[in-house]
Amino acid sequence: MSVGRQLTQHGSGWLHFLRYIAAAIAAVIFVQAVAAEQTDQNHQEPRTIRYVGSQYYPPLESRDEQGQAVGYISDLARAMAASSGDQVEFDLIPWHEALAAVQNGDADMIALIASEARREFYDFTTPFYYVAHSIFSHRRGPQFGALEQLAGHRVAFVRGSFSFAQVSESEQPFEIVTAEHELECLEMVANRTADACIEVSITSNHLAQMYRLPVEVTSPPFWPQPYVFAVKKGNTELLDLLNIQLATIVVDGSYQAVYRKWAAEIEWKPHSIWQAIQHALWIFLVILGLAVTFFLWSWTLRKQVRKRTADLFAELKRSRQLQNDLRYASTHDSATGLLNRSAFFENLDKSLSQPQKTSNNTLTLLVIQVTNVDRIAITLGYQATLETVNNVARRLQRFPDTTNAHYGSGLFAMLYRGDLPINDVVTIVAQAQLSDGTRIEPQLAFGVAGCSTDNKHQSNVCNAAELVRRGMTALAYARKKKTTVAYYSSEIEPNSLNLRLLNDFQRVHCSQFVLHYQPQLDLHDNEITHIEALIRWQHPDFGLLPPVKFIALFEETGAINVITRWVIRECIAMLKHHHESLKVSLNITTRDLVDDDFVPLVKELIQGINPERLVFEVTETGIFTDSQQAQRSMKELHQLGIQFAVDDFGTGYSSLSYLNELAIQEIKIDRSFVAELTQQSRALAIVQSTIALAKELGLDVVAEGVEDRETLELLRKLGTDRIQGYYLAKPMPETELDLKKIVRSD
Repeated sequence: MSVGRQLTQHGSGWLHFLRYIAAAIAAVIFVQAVAAEQTDQNHQEPRTIRYVGSQYYPPLESRDEQGQAVGYISDLARAMAASSGDQVEFDLIPWHEALAAVQNGDADMIALIASEARREFYDFTTPFYYVAHSIFSHRRGPQFGALEQLAGHRVAFVRGSFSFAQVSESEQPFEIVTAEHELECLEMVANRTADACIEVSITSNHLAQMYRLPVEVTSPPFWPQPYVFAVKKGNTELLDLLNIQLATIVVDGSYQAVYRKWAAEIEWKPHSIWQAIQHALWIFLVILGLAVTFFLWSWTLRKQVRKRTADLFAELKRSRQLQNDLRYASTHDSATGLLNRSAFFENLDKSLSQPQKTSNNTLTLLVIQVTNVDRIAITLGYQATLETVNNVARRLQRFPDTTNAHYGSGLFAMLYRGDLPINDVVTIVAQAQLSDGTRIEPQLAFGVAGCSTDNKHQSNVCNAAELVRRGMTALAYARKKKTTVAYYSSEIEPNSLNLRLLNDFQRVHCSQFVLHYQPQLDLHDNEITHIEALIRWQHPDFGLLPPVKFIALFEETGAINVITRWVIRECIAMLKHHHESLKVSLNITTRDLVDDDFVPLVKELIQGINPERLVFEVTETGIFTDSQQAQRSMKELHQLGIQFAVDDFGTGYSSLSYLNELAIQEIKIDRSFVAELTQQSRALAIVQSTIALAKELGLDVVAEGVEDRETLELLRKLGTDRIQGYYLAKPMPETELDLKKIVRSD
C-alpha cells in the first residue's frame, strides 16, 4: 500500500472521528441549552413549598440538635424542590396538627401512609417507600405477638395516625388510649400507662433505641402500606409538580443518592465493610471521572447511565422483595410457616362459598391444641417449646389435601374435605420427640367439627366463624372431659344460662350474693356451737340460686378466688355480731390454697377476731390437686389458729394417709352415707368405721344431711360430735338465725 493511500485512509479515519466528537458536543450543548431554558422558566416564578411532618419519625424525618429537619423523607423533599429550582420549608409538629395544617391550607405537602379514608381529604403522589406496623411491648411485661392477644388491655395509638384510623373503624376488644405523638405512644408503654403501642415498625424502633426506652417490637410486621407525598384535595397543580419532581430525581440519580445515604437506617441493618468499600470506591470513581480526558467522556457517560439503570432496577427488585416478604408475613405464622388465623379464615370462607366439583360437600375442621405447651416452656425452655410446636406443624403437613394453620400458643387447625382417619392424625401428631436428648411427650387434645357446603342440607350449613366455633367447642369439651378427641354435637354446647351468669358476674361481681347459715348441733352438750356459711345468688331475673347452679362454673373459669374472699369477709363481719363461742365453717378450694396471696390476705382479715372461730372446709380431691402447696398453706393457716375440715369425706381420695399428714381437725361425713344410714348395713358399717378412725386420730366428726330423728339418735349412739341437716334447721339468713330457739325446738 502506498504512503499516500495510508495518509488518505488515516486522514479519513480522523475526519470521521472529529465529526463524531462534534456531533456529541453539539448534542450536549443542545441538552444543556434546553435544561437551562427550563431552569430559567422555573426560576421565573420560584416558589417555597411548605412541608409539615412529625419530629418523632426517625430515620424518615426528625430534628437534629440544631432543630433542622433531617431524615430520608426530608432529604427527598429537598432533592425534589431543587430539581425544579424551588425551595422547601419544614415544620415538624404533632402528627394530628400536621394533617390539619394541610387540610386547612396552612401547609402545602405532607408525607403519609396512603389509604382510602385519607383519599377523601388528600391527593397522593406515586409511592416512594413502603412501611409496616408492629406491636411494641414492655421488655419486662406481657409480650404481645398478635392483635388478638391485646384483648382486655390498654393499647396506645398516635392521634390521627393510620393505625388509629384502622382500629377506630370498628369496635375493638381492647381499650384505646391516644398519644399526641410517636414518642409519647412508646413512653406510655415504658411507664405502663398503656400495655402496648401500635406504630410504624422502623421509626418507633429507632425512637425506642434513641431515647433508651424499655420497649421492643414483639410482633411480626403487619398492615404493609405505601408511603406517598400528599397535598390538599383538589390541589392538582402542586400534585403534578411533585410527581414531576419525583420522577426527575429518579431519572437524574438524586433519588438513588438519597436512598444510599439512608439505606443503612431505613433498611434496618448495620453498615458492612463492603458497603464502606463501595462508598469509597464510588468517590474514587467520581474523582477519576473528573480526571479522564475528553476522548473518554462518552464511554464514561454511558457506563454511568448503565450503572444508574442497574441500581434503579436493583432497588425496584428490593422493593418487590420487601412487598413479598411483608405480604407473606401478614398471612403466615412466623414460628411454623403455616397460615395464621386471619389467612386461614379467608381460606375457609372461600372453601365454604365456592362450588365443588366433587360429590363430597362436607368440610371437616380439626382443632388441635398442645395442652402442655406452658409446662414444656417452664421446664425445658422456649427453644424446646418452639421445637415441639414446629414438629406438630410438620406432622400435620404430612397429610395431603389439607389446609393447616397455627393460631399461636400451640393451637392448630386442619381443614380437609372428605374422609380423613382421625386416629391416624392423633397417632402421628402425638409421637414423642427429642430435644437436646430429652424425650418430650406432647399432650394433645382434638376437637372435630363438620360443615356442609351443600345448601340442600340446611341443618348442617354454616359459615367460617360458626365452623371454627364448633371446633373450639369440641376441643373445650375434650379438655374438660380429659379425653383425646371430641366430636361436635349440639349436646356438648355450653349452657346458655352459664354464659349469662358469667356475664352478670363480670358486671356486678359479688354484690348480688348473700350468705345463708345452717346450724350444727353439738350432740354432747345439745347446743348450737357451729354454723356453716352457704352462699346463694339473689339474681334479679332467676331468683335465689343455690351454689350448685354457679360454683362449679366459677371454679372452671377461675373466678372462685374472688368469691371465696368475699365469703371470708362476710363471715368475719358476722362473727363480730355474735357470741365468742360461736364458730363458722365455710368452703375454700384448691385454687385458694395454692394462691400465693391467699394466706397473707387471711392474716390481714382475721385481725380483731379469734382465728379459732373459723373452720375452712376442703374436699378430699381438692387437697391433692397440688398437695405440697396446699399442705404448706394449711399448716401456716393452722398455726394462726384456723381449723380445717375435710368436706364430703369418703367420696374422694382413696388413701387415708393424709389425715395424719395434714393439718386437719375434723371430718364431715358425706350426706350420701348419712341418708342410707338406717336403711343399708353397708352405709352403717362405713359410717361406723369412719367415726372409729376419726376418734383414733383425735378428729371431730360432723354428719351432714340429717333428715329425721332416728338418724340423729343413731349418729349420737355411734359417737358423732355434731350434726347438721333439715331435721335440725334449713339454711337461713343471718337475720333469722336464733340459735337458742333452734335448740329448744329440737
